Amino acid sequence: MPARGARGCVRRWLGVFACLAGAGLLNGRGEGFRISDAGPHLLRTGAGESLQTWSVSLAPPPGVRALGLDFTLGFGSAESAVPGDFLDSFSVSLARKVPSDTALVATADAPGVLWLPNLPGGLKLEAAALRVTEVPWALSPDQTPGAHFSYRVSLELPPVYQRGGFELIADLFDNLDLKVSLGFVADVVVRTDPFFFVESAASPQGPYAIETEAVHDPVNRVFTLVRPDRARFFRLCADVGLGAVILQPTSDAWLFRFDVVDAGGRAPREVRLQSSCQPCGPFADEMTARVTLGERRIELRRPEEVRFFRLVRSVEGEPVRIRELRVVEGSWQVVYEVIGGAE
Repeated sequence: MPARGARGCVRRWLGVFACLAGAGLLNGRGEGFRISDAGPHLLRTGAGESLQTWSVSLAPPPGVRALGLDFTLGFGSAESAVPGDFLDSFSVSLARKVPSDTALVATADAPGVLWLPNLPGGLKLEAAALRVTEVPWALSPDQTPGAHFSYRVSLELPPVYQRGGFELIADLFDNLDLKVSLGFVADVVVRTDPFFFVESAASPQGPYAIETEAVHDPVNRVFTLVRPDRARFFRLCADVGLGAVILQPTSDAWLFRFDVVDAGGRAPREVRLQSSCQPCGPFADEMTARVTLGERRIELRRPEEVRFFRLVRSVEGEPVRIRELRVVEGSWQVVYEVIGGAE
């Protein structure tokens, strides 16, 4: 988007993006990030290969620890447990570049799942760090062999995986018989320390680096950054979901105003300003209005025509009403109050 100076001339180009944290999109619940393709990431026998592999690199932003890992594991097979038979199997592991930093999370075959099995020369994860819950089978009937099961896996990560990133790897071993087996991984989420910062780069493709001088005001939901003297592209990185990001340039600084949203894309306890040219509507959201929840104030550019305003909440909460309208240097400030209690 073009950023304009105090006199309206185009001064430089600026891009503002919602951040991709490592391999994943922000999940909006303050828990870290999830990979952008939820899956299921499916491996199936019958391809004529004895081993198939799927993997994803998981790396939180620099300086942020990866505390835990959640994912769904599923396995199904038309095979049955016969003593002496070498069955198809599906395994999920964590790995870094050093082989000794590899750990098995699970190995599944027709009889069931073996959790945290030993891996010679690798890491052994602690049983206390693992929580497993059986969940409904997610695949369609035409993808489902006779026997099948799936689990939601939650793992607290040891220090070796907390910094610098790691890989989640799924392997399907095929004994090359004619009986179908499949395994999948889905809904991968990395739980992290809380993080919220601004990154910038000289081009949209990066590389990006943290703007250490940016000042974060969580109450007013704004980052302030001294105005750069060259073209830059910016993105906000957070362990919470971000809604609209609005650039407000001043004579000497960039102000990045943002909304925090929940997993469904809604701003928590959101107060929205709507307007109409008639008292009875129809009303529509004022998209340029900036809400300062801490001060219960909404600011917008002064309209050129007559407008009628109302406040609405998009989630349940105490009702609100407009208390005062202020005119401040070409803009309007709508001050509101909560009816019946504190917000």
